[in-house]
Amino acid sequence: NQTIPDYVLMIVQNDTSTLRSPLQVSEKLHRHSSQAMDIISNMDAGENRELTATLNDIKSMALMGKYYAHKISGSTYVALYRETKDKTYQEKAVTELSRALEYWKDYTATALAQNINPIWTNRVGHADWSKTTEWVERDIELAKD
Repeated sequence: NQTIPDYVLMIVQNDTSTLRSPLQVSEKLHRHSSQAMDIISNMDAGENRELTATLNDIKSMALMGKYYAHKISGSTYVALYRETKDKTYQEKAVTELSRALEYWKDYTATALAQNINPIWTNRVGHADWSKTTEWVERDIELAKD
């Protein structure tokens, strides 16, 4: 996969690469997330609590995938705007980061249906979804600068 800085440099220099671009990574995340959502949309857990929790986890991860897909695209457009000063990139960045915020909120609402906040994770320690929402909102403001 190509980094965002390398992708921006490639675009500015009107060059090409055999690596997967950040926008292609974003599209792949969208496809996988949509596929997961489509598959579980036809499943009914009934009274099975374990299956209900599993389906909720799958939905949460698919929503997180959508969040990251928009975040990657938005970050790429921010970097392109900062390098080129082309307002079209800035507008795309704000649109993508706003969509990322929507999916982040959907993700946290779904995850909080069966988890506590903040939650302890072995990788990062305490993860506070409410606090992180403020940071996701801040990304949009940064893209407008």
